[in-house]
Amino acid sequence: NDYSVVIKLVYGSKSFLFTGDAEKLSENEITADVSADVLKVGHHGSSTSNSPEFLKAVNPEIAVISYGSGNDYGHPHKEVVKLLEKEKINYYSTAKGGNTVIKIDDGKIIVEQEG
Repeated sequence: NDYSVVIKLVYGSKSFLFTGDAEKLSENEITADVSADVLKVGHHGSSTSNSPEFLKAVNPEIAVISYGSGNDYGHPHKEVVKLLEKEKINYYSTAKGGNTVIKIDDGKIIVEQEG
């Protein structure tokens, strides 16, 4: 997990950061600008990822946590959800809302979920 690919996608004036399963070690080693409007929360919301420092550096408006309901790993971990809430980051979960599609319309981010 430590060296999952991390990709930043810029579309017009909006940016997205996809962190895969990268853990805190990787987060600390990234030297590029990680600020983004939308964050795919790392490692399904695990506390082994998503350090407070990393979330502050990304400073997303929106976050998406991809996980299955009732998974054996307890994802997302409560401390990560609390951190998102503390930082006032609007977050969406695939377990509750299903597939999540994010669109940019006239410079505005639109989040659609199937559930």
